[in-house]
Amino acid sequence: LQRKRHGRLLALEAQQHYVVVHTTVGSELIRYGFGDAVKELKDWEGAQVHRSFWIARSAITDIMVDGRNSVAVLSTGFEVPI
Repeated sequence: LQRKRHGRLLALEAQQHYVVVHTTVGSELIRYGFGDAVKELKDWEGAQVHRSFWIARSAITDIMVDGRNSVAVLSTGFEVPI
């Protein structure tokens, strides 16, 4: 698979049989299992914070809590449910 974009990995997002790879230069949809992608990142500083999201620890700029709902705000402004 040829990559069109490069940048620092921020997050992975599950979308059925695909994974959206969010980086500092944009996002790309690839056909890959989310569970397999998370396993490949086991040595990275990050965590699966939701059933559909993995985020890099260095990408988090803020955590917002509103009652029972919490989101991690990434350096790009993208909000991830936790």
